[in-house]
This record gives sequence, C-alpha cells and structure tokens, in this order.
Amino acid sequence: MKLVTIIFCIVCFSIIPSFAQLPGGTTTIVLKGRISGIVLDSLTKKPVDYATISLSQNGDAKSINGSLADEKGFFKIDNVKAGKYRITITFIGYNTKIIEPITTTDDKLDINLGTILLSTNSKMLKEVVVEGQAALIENKLDKLVYNAEKDVPIAGGNATDVLRKVPLLSVDFDGNVSLRGSTSITVLINGKPSGTMAGNSADALKAIPADQIKSVEVITSPSAKYDAEGSTGIINIITKKASLEGISGSLSMGVGTRQNSGNANINAKTGRLSLTSNLGSNFMWPTKSEFTFNRANLNRDTLFNQRGESTTKRVSVNGSLNANYDFNKYNSITSSIKLNRFQFVLNGFNLNQNLLGSNSISYDRNSKNNNRVLGYDWNNSFTHKFKKEGQEISAGAQLSNSNLLNKYSSGFVFNSFVPDSSEFGNSNAKNHEATFQIDYIHPFKNVVVETGAKTILRDIRNDSEVESYFPQSNTTNTLNGRNFIYDYSQDVYAAYATFGFT
Repeated sequence: MKLVTIIFCIVCFSIIPSFAQLPGGTTTIVLKGRISGIVLDSLTKKPVDYATISLSQNGDAKSINGSLADEKGFFKIDNVKAGKYRITITFIGYNTKIIEPITTTDDKLDINLGTILLSTNSKMLKEVVVEGQAALIENKLDKLVYNAEKDVPIAGGNATDVLRKVPLLSVDFDGNVSLRGSTSITVLINGKPSGTMAGNSADALKAIPADQIKSVEVITSPSAKYDAEGSTGIINIITKKASLEGISGSLSMGVGTRQNSGNANINAKTGRLSLTSNLGSNFMWPTKSEFTFNRANLNRDTLFNQRGESTTKRVSVNGSLNANYDFNKYNSITSSIKLNRFQFVLNGFNLNQNLLGSNSISYDRNSKNNNRVLGYDWNNSFTHKFKKEGQEISAGAQLSNSNLLNKYSSGFVFNSFVPDSSEFGNSNAKNHEATFQIDYIHPFKNVVVETGAKTILRDIRNDSEVESYFPQSNTTNTLNGRNFIYDYSQDVYAAYATFGFT
C-alpha cells in the first residue's frame, strides 16, 4: 500500500505545472524582474560612473526603487514587479534624463534599455529618505503575530525566550509551553511539522537560536488544512530568509550564569535565487541540586534518612540550509533541510538509611543517565499561482527522521547482608515520517474555496534492554520483563474542503 501511495504522489507531482509551500507559512513570493542599461556622456561617450537611477510609477515622480551606475556606466534595478514605470537618471553636472513609459509584463520581466546619453548641466539632486517600521504585535483575522525580529532584547537567546514574550503563551521554568493553560499544542517550523518536536519539545525549542526567528504565529482556531491530531492551537515559528541582494551575515553570542548561546547566519541572494544558512548552539552550565529527606515516628525516632545530589548538563546544536528560486511570477520552488542535535545528561547519588527496630539497612545509589537526540527535516515545496488574484495550486513533500538514544546505569552498594548490584539499560528509538500534500485555493466573488489531500507514512521503532550485574558473584542477568521491541506503523490518508466567506 505504501508503494502505491508513493507512486500516486509522484504522478500527481509530474502533472502539476508548478507548486507551493506547505500550508502555514505567511511569506508570499512576489514576482521580481530587472531593468538595466548603460549611462554614457553624450559628448565623450565615456561612462558616467555613480550616476543615480531612480524608478517610479509611470507619471509619478516619487521613487520606489533605484540603483547606481558602476565604473563602466552599467546599472540594474532588481525586484521590479510587472507594470508601467518611469526611469529618472541624474548626476552632478548633467541634465536629468527621464524615460517613460517602461512596461514590464509577467511574461517579460527583464528589460534592457541599452545605451542612455546624458548631456552636461550644473543641477544637483536633492536627498530622499524613506522610513518605515512594522508593529511588534499584529492581530489578524485568524491569528496573532509576534514580530520577533523587531524585538532587540531577545537577541542571544533561544526559541523558549522568544515564546515567553508572545501574548497568549506561557512558558514554565523547564521550558514547557502552554496556550491559554493547555499544553496540548502543535509546534510548526515554517508551517511544517518537525520530527524533533515529537519528543521533548522543551529541549527542541532550546536548540533554535532566537536570532534565527523572524516571527511567531499563534493560531487558536486552526482550519481543516492543518492536521487534526487533538491540539488546542498551533504555534508556527517563521525563520528568517535572505532578502537583500548580495552576501550578508551575522554572528552573535550570549553568556549568562545559567546558559550560553551562539548563532551564525550567512545569506546570499542573486537575482531570483536566494540561499540562507544558519548554525546555532546552546550550552547550559552544569546545574547541581541537593536534597535531604527525614522520616520519624510519633516518638520522634528516626525511621528513614535520605540525602543526595544530582548534576544536570544540557547542550544543543541546530543547523539549517534553505534555497529558494523564483522562475517567474507564477512558479517557484523551495528546498530546505534542518538538522538538530541535543544532549541531556543527569548524574547523581543517593544515601539511604532505614531503621527497623534494632536492625539498620543502608545503601548508596549512584546513577548516570544520558539522553541524546539526532534528527533532520527535509522539506521540498513548489507553487503555481494563476493570473487571478489568490488562486493557486501547491504541492510539497517532507521527510523527517529522529533518533532518541538513552543509556543509564544505576549501582547499589549495601552495608548489610544484601548483595551489591548494578543495573544497565539502553534504549534506541527511531521515528521515520514521510508526508505528501497537495492544496488548491480558488477565490470567488465573496467566497474562498480551499481543498487538498495529504498522505502521512509513519514508522516508529524502539529497541530497549535492561541487565543487572552482581559483582560478588560476577554474574549478569537479563531482565526479560523489562526488555522489549516496540514496532509501530501508521498510514494516514486525508482530504479536506473548506468554504470561507466574510
């Protein structure tokens, strides 16, 4: 059945002319073209380097984009949507040159104006400054959006620190997130589920650097487009993407008394291709906890004494690589891979003493617990937008894998007739998941119809074994009642259709 499903999805992909993101993301890819040319002196025919080229709407002098000519007089203006424009070329000592109308279409986004001649004059260009800023918190029709990139104090932290500042969300001391008092929530990354979140989501969130997060969406009433797996709401974490032409990067570090973090970003964009990479880490200083417990009877005779301490260590590493290409206004493709690794170590000892009349039994217990999670999520999405505003068809595929390794040991040393013993345990859990999805949106005059289909192929396996060791007799026993192999498979086939109106 799995083979049939996969073949069916591949055939569906092959007949769709183009594709889109999996649902949940908020970024709309807009078609961008280019206007270029060469600016020369009308008398000497030499390049007019550093001439200012301004782009405005046809018939309007207000600049909306621009560029500078290089040492050869060549210029180009990127990120130009289809439409009618006006080009204004100015430079000190030359007359202003205006070219209009310049028309670009969805079928022909790139325009080359060829050679442009400037005649000498003595007029000077005045300076134009354009400023703007988005709100920190936005209330939209179906969700609340927290623009994390606008909040400077969160830099150097992790995703848990960001979620603490989001309205409607609460985060406890251990990093567990709740929405309106309920912990039954789903966490998405760029609108897509992550296999790493299937385990301990609190540790997984600590592995995401705050500097990598663009915004957080809180969806309290998810539509049928999202998986209906029993959650109060959805938290969608949107990561940053390259938007500036050229190569840019950033490096940040944070040091504290409880935890330390580091994050590095490298972004590259040329034309319609953009690449974004990120590497972040989080390290918590070893934390020591101590406890003492005493129990006595009515005569205040001590019956039980216990004291001990434990040390906790946490370290996580998170990396991602995203590539996006816009073929034209109607077709685009995106591929991204996200790698996660975090480790949790807990070591400790207990000293126990029991007093039973004249008899006394005491023992020491030393324990070590090491948890390590390795995982990746590989997402591929394609979109085709129609000429009608809001109409689009999309398809996507996601492969997720997570591996949880747990090793523990516990040793008992008695000061009585009870023999000393030790216990060793190993657990290896693997979670494989493949998702294929197709969605279509069609807007009518006052109604929007959304429909789609989805397939999830999920396999979970856990191999666990426990052994006991007795040093006096040098024997090892396998505890059969605590050894097991858990093998679980789930195939989901779903379809939906919604009708929305205002």
